[in-house]
Amino acid sequence: MFSGARNFDIRDSVFNAYIDRGTALSLARTCLVNSTMAENEVYARLLFRKQRGYALWKPKPDERLPEPYKQEGVRIGDVGVLNEFGGFDDLFNACLPADHPINAGRVPPDFKQLHIDESDTKGSTQEYQPGSHVANNQSQVLQSKVPYSEGHGPIPGVPEEVGVGLSFSSSASEGALLVLPEGGKRTDHQKYLNFSRGVPNGALYLITGFDKTRAWGVASFTDARPGSVHLDFVPKRSDNVIGAPEYHFSRSDFASWSSDADGISGNQSGCIFLRGLRIAVRTSRAFPRVKIASEVTDISSLNIDQLLTNQRTGSSSSASSVLRRTWQRFLPPKRSGANQEDDVLKDFFASLLAEPPLPAKFQVQCLRLFL
Repeated sequence: MFSGARNFDIRDSVFNAYIDRGTALSLARTCLVNSTMAENEVYARLLFRKQRGYALWKPKPDERLPEPYKQEGVRIGDVGVLNEFGGFDDLFNACLPADHPINAGRVPPDFKQLHIDESDTKGSTQEYQPGSHVANNQSQVLQSKVPYSEGHGPIPGVPEEVGVGLSFSSSASEGALLVLPEGGKRTDHQKYLNFSRGVPNGALYLITGFDKTRAWGVASFTDARPGSVHLDFVPKRSDNVIGAPEYHFSRSDFASWSSDADGISGNQSGCIFLRGLRIAVRTSRAFPRVKIASEVTDISSLNIDQLLTNQRTGSSSSASSVLRRTWQRFLPPKRSGANQEDDVLKDFFASLLAEPPLPAKFQVQCLRLFL
């Protein structure tokens, strides 16, 4: 009846199909992973394949950061952690002086600035065109413009490419989508910074490049019936201080989403992709004089699972507490009459080198903790 068909039978008028054990385990593993991942993890995992860097579900700078930082957002030289909500928690900037408004009161003791050559910074101010989008699989996403309705004209400041809105539909069961109504820019430092520091479990990152925009929308979905996902991304008038338009998803069938914009400074301060170096350490407790070996790895050469694991374990409600726990974890027994924490930090910053460029993955010199 079914010429050439196999792996099935019909019993008691019931059609039964069978798959091999390996395929069954693979499907079960995929379902388990998808069912346990948060929307920001699904988003980061799927867009990591685009090789643009780590995709942030929350591009907007934290409100508790210094005002100059919030106006510009992520910079080259930022040191921080990926948090569990899909954002980047900035600790300080290694390429700015300690008394810079962004670093004031935030750097560890004995901080020494890393100097970089600004001429090695390259980029494009029009990396993304207005009305563009980034999807994990472009061929499975259909974009169209929302038609104008009677009595609803253009909103001031909204690009013509967006009009009254953009509509998206997907034929996939899982996906990630980034919408850039006003386009965006890309910035990269062409030479890796030689940077070493004793930090645990690869939770810290040194930023060497990024993509940013003023307004954005992000969405992700899993286990959706193919063809059931529909999203409408539309602008709206705003009463923010600069009068710039805002955007949101007015329709989101079977998808999680988030959207925002810089309505204060009007700058492209939202970081949508991060590129940089992950800083990890290995310790040896077999010797009284403890040593740390640092390993620095380009984010692009990592597996996305490594980044997501660090995101869960490296996040913190307070950036300063991350630093505090980092230093304390590697402190030898307290010596009487000595400021042990200052000694350790002094040794950390004494180890900073200044001979770029370096390969994407390398071992840095051992750092002695015990002075």
